[in-house]
Amino acid sequence: MLTFDLDDEPWAEEPAFNTLSRRLFPWAGLREINWGGSWVKVRPGETTTPHSHDEKEMFFIIAGSGYLTHGSERVDVRSGTTAVMTPGVEHSLTNIGADDLLFLAVWWTDDQEVPS
Repeated sequence: MLTFDLDDEPWAEEPAFNTLSRRLFPWAGLREINWGGSWVKVRPGETTTPHSHDEKEMFFIIAGSGYLTHGSERVDVRSGTTAVMTPGVEHSLTNIGADDLLFLAVWWTDDQEVPS
């Protein structure tokens, strides 16, 4: 079994997304895989950089509160919220709380459709 703890290493600044993150891969001892993931923090009062991409993506909100903008939709999020982003649709996440908004992002590509 391989494990890591979020506190083992410092969080990396991700200026392109206006976040702090701990990427899941590459991971020493594991071969390359066809999906990616990252633990992500959005600081209080901050918004991730609006962006879109070809991959499908899911956010699993672990702590904090805010709102997710996906195209013209806006949805409140909090601990326990899971969201699926449609490829090609611009999205961003805003932290409206006093503490970091923590979430797990997972992305992948395949030939399956994601409902709009």
